[in-house]
Amino acid sequence: MQIVLRVFHIGAALALGGALIYQRLALGPALAGLDDGARTALQQRLARRWVGVAAAGIALLLVTGLVNFVVFKVPAVRGQPYTGLYHGLFGVKFLVGLGLFHVGLLLSLPGPRFDAVRARAGGWLNWALGLLALMVVLSATLRYLPTFYD
Repeated sequence: MQIVLRVFHIGAALALGGALIYQRLALGPALAGLDDGARTALQQRLARRWVGVAAAGIALLLVTGLVNFVVFKVPAVRGQPYTGLYHGLFGVKFLVGLGLFHVGLLLSLPGPRFDAVRARAGGWLNWALGLLALMVVLSATLRYLPTFYD
């Protein structure tokens, strides 16, 4: 079960993280070349198509991450000298994930109400890519933290 959870968790993270990178490095510059009306219309169409995928990916990340943490990680680190550090880093990772979910949903919610957010997508995506890099560092640290104490 742990392998299945990990595959779904990492797969969802790769898909959503890759979408953020693609949007910042490829889609954003391409949209900049369009006039305002065409850009807004395309962004709204993309948002309508992507919002379900984003929501499903976020739900999958939350469920698989929390199940893995509660069922497998909490018992594994209980009583270890790094327990407090592990839980603190996990808490930071969880908050970083919520920040990423927030940006991802803001950019993918359809409708004219979110046009102002999408108009500033470059700034939001820069922020998200910074959070994404921090997420990778935190994940690697949590994965290999026990080896620092061997």
